[in-house]
Amino acid sequence: MVDASFATKEDLDRKLDELRVELRDEVRGVAVLVERNGSDMRAMLEGMSSMRDELTRQMTDMEERLSSRIEALEGVVRSHSLDIRKSSEDLRALTTEVAALRIRFDRRDVQLEELEERVAATEKRLGIKG
Repeated sequence: MVDASFATKEDLDRKLDELRVELRDEVRGVAVLVERNGSDMRAMLEGMSSMRDELTRQMTDMEERLSSRIEALEGVVRSHSLDIRKSSEDLRALTTEVAALRIRFDRRDVQLEELEERVAATEKRLGIKG
């Protein structure tokens, strides 16, 4: 059997009122969720902003410390570079001086050999054993 009854205008109005109440409650629930999400989002953004500020401060502090250390190291490198340049100049001068001393030593070595030969010849002539 088929129910051939039709809803009356009052039935339809009552049903429409019930649906409006349900819809209003649903809209309020969604509004509460949206508000909570907005609050949560604001709290998260504030936290991220605080974290960014702290990281920025830490990076600035580190940059200042590292800049000071780098400046000190640059000063040491400049000083050592000057010392190395001076030492290189001194080494070149000493190398030249050693070369000159070797030449003088070689000449004196030859002169000493000549004197030893002369002494040996003189001792031989005089009959002295050497």
